[in-house]
Amino acid sequence: MGLSRRIKHVYHRVDYSAGKKIFGNTVGIKNNLSGSLKIVQKDTSNLNGENLSEISELIKKQVLVLKNPYDSKLIDSIRKKYNNLINNDKTSYETGIFEGKAYSRHVNKIQEHIEELPQLITDDIVDIVEGYYQGNFNVRYIGAWRNIHVPKDIEEKTELFSNNWHCDNRSTEYLKLFVTLEDITDDDGPFHIMTQDRTKQLMKKGFGSRVDYNLSDEVINDPKFITKVTGKKGLAYFGNPQLCLHKAGTPAEGRKRDIIAFVFGPSSKKLDKNWFNNYEQDENYFKASNEK
Repeated sequence: MGLSRRIKHVYHRVDYSAGKKIFGNTVGIKNNLSGSLKIVQKDTSNLNGENLSEISELIKKQVLVLKNPYDSKLIDSIRKKYNNLINNDKTSYETGIFEGKAYSRHVNKIQEHIEELPQLITDDIVDIVEGYYQGNFNVRYIGAWRNIHVPKDIEEKTELFSNNWHCDNRSTEYLKLFVTLEDITDDDGPFHIMTQDRTKQLMKKGFGSRVDYNLSDEVINDPKFITKVTGKKGLAYFGNPQLCLHKAGTPAEGRKRDIIAFVFGPSSKKLDKNWFNNYEQDENYFKASNEK
């Protein structure tokens, strides 16, 4: 290892450890400071509107589940197009590959194929996200993927689609909205997430890393502190994946989980009604790992 690589390695170790102690997550000092300078979440007592309780919960917990905010016909229309895309090598690509077999698949530039996507950003969701940022926001990224069953012996050897507890290694400004395209049960590998407070507690208890939790299974997987997102198609849920420990569940044999995700960030301008026509991916979002 060259000198410059050793210096970077030491820097990242120090940044990682200090971030856990000071901010209570694993994304480091730089990502926390970057995000905190862009988001100023104040006392929600001055907020008002129909979605005040949802906004307050999201700010407090950094997690919020919305029960079926969409018309079923809209979800069915999107799902039909999604299925055609995810099963086509020309419009999707393999990820999570182990010994030549892929256990996850992503749609390539889904925004170019499904014109109904902006309908998933409803007026209520706009209100909630504006309340979260206490200001304007824009859409930074749109993604879509499918996870399938991973045999236990392979799962024990390697992590194929972020199915270990972790925080995403990005600036804490990013908020994610996930939309399910089919019913999600325990057998479909549901998304698991902890609140920000619980994440901070685990850091104090000595959480190590996504490859070595340094905590007992009873502590890290205590169901009292985990939101496991199951429900009917069209379920939507928010999470700040930088501030909250989370993981993807592993689908049972023969099962899968299909997801569309939007990434939001603060903006100086209000989200335009025609935002989708001018949408451009935020390339900075891809400078770090830990996608799902």
